[in-house]
Amino acid sequence: MSLEKTMTFAKTMSLETTQAITKTLSQVTVPPLPEWINRYMTSSNQYGTKAFDRSLIVLGLIMYMVGLVMVASSSIPVAERLFNNPFHFVIRHGIYIALSLGVAGVALQIPMSWWHKNSSYLLGFAIVLLVTVLIIGRSVNGSTRWIVLGPITVQAAEPAKLFFFCYLAAYLVRRREQVMENMKGFIKPLIVFGVMAVLLLLQPDLG
Repeated sequence: MSLEKTMTFAKTMSLETTQAITKTLSQVTVPPLPEWINRYMTSSNQYGTKAFDRSLIVLGLIMYMVGLVMVASSSIPVAERLFNNPFHFVIRHGIYIALSLGVAGVALQIPMSWWHKNSSYLLGFAIVLLVTVLIIGRSVNGSTRWIVLGPITVQAAEPAKLFFFCYLAAYLVRRREQVMENMKGFIKPLIVFGVMAVLLLLQPDLG
């Protein structure tokens, strides 16, 4: 088979796969959740954790499933060739999904007041991470973005972004009037953003 025919065949298969997934998702009917889950997601608990949207969780789970399908469709031939196991990357991705759901479950139990109270410490930790990765981080293809922690690597920019938004949200709650009334209150978070942006550009991480 010529290269041109191979490319045409690959494009056709990719289009057919995408159309099949789109058709399947359009026919999906989300079943009602059990009553105890419904109550948990629509009422606040004694620790002050706010209620969260059921539809948001369902959409998140759908995105997880679609991502898993995409990983499977794109990695099976490569995994078969490299590891003699066509589902190597699918299994690994599934493990990451399970871990992320576990972390999300723990995070949902933390009261919003805790994030608000400790937002400045989280921001400081984020800046420490971004500086640390420049000193001891692993360089790949000219970019230094990862901190090696035993068998895993952590991309410092990811928790740093989360902690920055925690700080920004808490700042806007605390200094709402100041931000609305004068430029000084508006400039302060921009300075913090600028510092973090410079640290990201030094990696460089343009994503």
